[in-house]
Amino acid sequence: MSPMADFRVLRNALPGSIVFYSIYFDGEVKELLLDIDLNADFSTERIAVYLDKTEGVSYFTERTRDEFMASVSPEKKERQSTYIFEPHGGINNLNLNALLLEIPFLESLTPQHTLFESGVEVHKQWGRCKRILDRYEGSLNDISKALKLAQIGSASVTARNTQGMKTELIRSKLGLSESDIHTLFITRSDSKFYAWLTV
Repeated sequence: MSPMADFRVLRNALPGSIVFYSIYFDGEVKELLLDIDLNADFSTERIAVYLDKTEGVSYFTERTRDEFMASVSPEKKERQSTYIFEPHGGINNLNLNALLLEIPFLESLTPQHTLFESGVEVHKQWGRCKRILDRYEGSLNDISKALKLAQIGSASVTARNTQGMKTELIRSKLGLSESDIHTLFITRSDSKFYAWLTV
């Protein structure tokens, strides 16, 4: 099915058991697949599938989340947030990013839970994870001045929850050119912007 289909609508419309598979490949959600047993008891399972040409297949489910939490040492869990993590679209498509809220060393930065600060590095099969170099907050003019003082003239910009303001406009106001090295993640709350420079 189209990845634009709402799995919740499908779940409400169909009886039996359904396993939803959100297929993420080459930077986008390609398909929403359903495994349906109309004669089974009512149940729902959601699985985000990450496909990679060289690394094969990996999954995000409640179980793999729990395995990840168990694999992180207590010392790392106590570290301050040093990474920005953006779950891939396959996770968001099935609302599985809500499961990330239960990981104690992840802090959601947007109401939709599409961006997190993390105390540990999250493996790339779940999305982008980049190390934080610096933090900024204030108006776009304030952040632009701070970037200039830090001699940062180029960075790829990822805007999330910026109240409709386009990435291109934000980059222009910040005076940044594109970069393959730095990424600036930016969000907005009312008139105040929050930004994280990462590598």
